[in-house]
Amino acid sequence: MKTKILKFSIITAIMGIALWSCKKDEINTVQNNTDLLSRIELQTKEFNSSQNLIQAKINWKKVMKVAGSDLLGALAGGVSGATIGTAIPGVGNAAGATIGMIVGGVGGSLKASGSISNTGSSSGNVGNSNNEFDYIGEQHINYLSLYDNNNTYFNNNELNTTTFYNNLTSSAINIGLISDNTTNAYTLEQLNNDLTFLDMNFDENDFSPIINNLYNQNLLNTQEKDILILYSNSLLNTANFTDFVNYSIAIESDITNSNVSTISKQILLSTMSTTRWDVDYWLNANI
Repeated sequence: MKTKILKFSIITAIMGIALWSCKKDEINTVQNNTDLLSRIELQTKEFNSSQNLIQAKINWKKVMKVAGSDLLGALAGGVSGATIGTAIPGVGNAAGATIGMIVGGVGGSLKASGSISNTGSSSGNVGNSNNEFDYIGEQHINYLSLYDNNNTYFNNNELNTTTFYNNLTSSAINIGLISDNTTNAYTLEQLNNDLTFLDMNFDENDFSPIINNLYNQNLLNTQEKDILILYSNSLLNTANFTDFVNYSIAIESDITNSNVSTISKQILLSTMSTTRWDVDYWLNANI
């Protein structure tokens, strides 16, 4: 009888340890994610206090009108593609986010810049080799340079979304950026819907309403929303773009080393990569 009681006690103890271990992992994950937001809040506060809010470039507002459409187009496309891709066998949220980020971001930028006559260029000084999704931003400006100010893709300065979508997705498949069936995660119809969404809600002085709107549609979680609002507000407050690039890379490092989910990392890091590369491109467009 004592042997049975002893065995039961040992089993109970083991189960208790196992349950506590699982609970401890959950607590640690919550704590780490809370610490991530706190670190980003601190870095954001320090960055904003270093900017005198007198933009060094007088064309900053014009750049934000285009780059903001790009940042938010990439974000909207990425979260839409991720959500749709999850429901498609053989695609998944990561591939869906990739095509949505690329097509939505470039499409948003081109739609906003349709009347701009000066093609931008990259300084090549804004990359982050420690961001595993930095290729998203780099590919983004590669496509921008192909389509920007190219009359083949515009009708009276309005983006021809059908021609643009078909060409970009075909090119992305050819270079191995996406696979054939990935286009099902981000269709031409979804691109048009996202561009209409941007038209109706975009404000170059405040990106948070669109971010909140995506959150209210359950396309962003609370932490993603909070981080992206801090990040976008800092972008709007930027007086020195080099400072912003350094701020962005520091935050990206925190996200990379955090315990947030793989898809959250992809959404956040891809958006930040796109922002760095895209703003640099349009700052060199003399708009």
